[in-house]
Amino acid sequence: MSEEEIGLLNDLKVIFSGALDKIPFELYIVGGWVRDKVLGIHSHDIDIMITGISIISLYHKLADYIKSQKPHSNAIQGYNFWLKNPEKCKSNDTLMLKMHNIEMQILNPRSVPSDSSIIGVEQLVEDAKGRDFTVNALFYEVKSGIVLDLTGKGLSDVSQRLLRTPLEPMVTFSHDPIRILRGVRFLAKFPDFRITEEIKDFMLNDTEKGVPNSLSFVSLHLLMIA
Repeated sequence: MSEEEIGLLNDLKVIFSGALDKIPFELYIVGGWVRDKVLGIHSHDIDIMITGISIISLYHKLADYIKSQKPHSNAIQGYNFWLKNPEKCKSNDTLMLKMHNIEMQILNPRSVPSDSSIIGVEQLVEDAKGRDFTVNALFYEVKSGIVLDLTGKGLSDVSQRLLRTPLEPMVTFSHDPIRILRGVRFLAKFPDFRITEEIKDFMLNDTEKGVPNSLSFVSLHLLMIA
């Protein structure tokens, strides 16, 4: 991990611990950044997942914290945040955060309703299972520095350069067919990866399994480059 990333993580800890004092929360970096760190690749693709507090409540807590700090506080220099979709402020939203010239988005776990408070590990597992590929379902716990592999296959799939869906391909791709396109982009970026036989079988029969015809050509392309 670079000195820049270490500094960013330290400031995240300072700001969130200060803003959420007495609130039991956890911060996780999820997705591409974690995968790239395991691969030994530099990345600024940082998405953050927070548990224990809704996004709109987090927004107000951060605003109150910043007002209480001295302007010259090192941790908040160049620090900015805003709601991505303020018109939806009564429901789960995306909080955008800019620190160290890096723009990040913060969300609650995908499986958690907007009125949820503290969540359990089982809901983190559901979030991981609901992602596109196991290599993108790795969570870096900011507090401990531990990488959580809640599908049980993400780390080994990174090591084996294998692109696998957390659930059956039919379930994962039918939920969001655009994930097929993301698979194409992934293999174009990481040509040493290959897709599982289960994904290949699904792609050969995608029109029979709920994938729109408009994405069938993408499925074919995924098979060709894999």
